[in-house]
Amino acid sequence: MNKTLEELFVYPKELVDEESKRVIHLVRQWADKEIISKRQEYREHYENLFIDKRKTLNLTIGLQRLTLPEENGGFGWNSPANAPGIVSILTEIGRADAAIGIVSAVKYTIFAAISMSPYLDKELCDKLAPIYCADELKTPSLILPGMGNIGEETPLFLGRSILATVEPDGEGYAVSGKNLRPVNSGAVADLFCVVCADKLGRPCVALIPGDDKNIIRGKRLLETGLNV
Repeated sequence: MNKTLEELFVYPKELVDEESKRVIHLVRQWADKEIISKRQEYREHYENLFIDKRKTLNLTIGLQRLTLPEENGGFGWNSPANAPGIVSILTEIGRADAAIGIVSAVKYTIFAAISMSPYLDKELCDKLAPIYCADELKTPSLILPGMGNIGEETPLFLGRSILATVEPDGEGYAVSGKNLRPVNSGAVADLFCVVCADKLGRPCVALIPGDDKNIIRGKRLLETGLNV
């Protein structure tokens, strides 16, 4: 493929403002100095360094709170105008380590549904911000509609089977599902964002804490060589 990295993803780079460029430059330095220039060492000690470099990126540089509103202690990259900057940052992260890039992209996708203006959910932001602005690395995971199961009819979303259901349970809601396959990090996730269906078959999204006692995690899977 005869393309440079900058040509792989088409987006309006001229809309990246000067403040965003400074953050992107920091991430580029992280990629070059922390991983790319030490590629052999990184590969040899991948399991430990993977976590260490994620901590530098998310806690030291602070990208764990990138898309949270400023009033919640975040960077305030929670408007459509920030999309080119977010894509630039994910490109730099993926250049260093595709697995860290995937985990980061999933995190920003989940938080976009919560914090992106003009549809900001203040209640959810107020609950999640103290967790993601703290000095502890967190890993969210995404569970999307899938291929479905033979002989089982399910609600559909864009032609894909919704394998989880949600229904009222006391003062809250109960989410049910089996053989659900996370897009990433299911074995270690602190938060699951699950696409599910209500009793009328309408699609919706549920956020489930990773430490919920009813979650049963399956064996770890290694896909396409990515540590996700």
